[in-house]
Amino acid sequence: MKFRFPVFVLLAVSSTQAAANVVYYNSDTAYIHAIAPDYYLNTFTGWLPGDPLSSDASYSPPPVNSYQWQAAAAGGLYSLGPSPYLAGITSWVASDNIIFTFDNSRKVTAFGGVFSATDYAGNVWPASPTSPYQVNIAITLASGSIYTLSLQGSKFLGFIATEQIQSVAIGSTSPLSCTVDGDVTQCNYAELSNVYTGEGLVPEPATSSLLVAGLAGLGFGRRRKPRQQ
Repeated sequence: MKFRFPVFVLLAVSSTQAAANVVYYNSDTAYIHAIAPDYYLNTFTGWLPGDPLSSDASYSPPPVNSYQWQAAAAGGLYSLGPSPYLAGITSWVASDNIIFTFDNSRKVTAFGGVFSATDYAGNVWPASPTSPYQVNIAITLASGSIYTLSLQGSKFLGFIATEQIQSVAIGSTSPLSCTVDGDVTQCNYAELSNVYTGEGLVPEPATSSLLVAGLAGLGFGRRRKPRQQ
């Protein structure tokens, strides 16, 4: 995987909640260690642009280790893949949120993956302090607490909560339309790849501060493969 775009991460926690209730990781190695041994990793092996998802209302992969999630979007979902760029799940309509929910067979306190802000063809938007393209993430816990953060480019981000996660919503921020290769089209889509689901323990406060402070890194570029318009 080639890394080339810088990523800027903005963290915002509900003013009525303590930040320690959700801990964020920007290292997949550290995250795996925190949620091992029986987490679920979905890499969307074999996915192609528009196959298996092309405006489907929802998607639910088979359960692994009793963990299972469902993704849904108002205007439908779309699949991206394969190598040399990451396969993943995105929305059919740029302005839609993708909502991830979980069944009740096993408590889920850990969820994460590679979040990307892409154009209509799946290319990652370069990150910069002035870029309007970003991915917004909202984590809703069973108690009703909501934690939000935003990032640009493409970035691994895993999080562990002190209580069960009820849902995770990802969406895009961008102008309503832009010009790509001379055509006016929808600008920015939120994509999620390499999805981790599991259960983990929130580390001590000192460690948590270091993890949150370390949310910076590099993103990656992908070959353009246009989706149907």
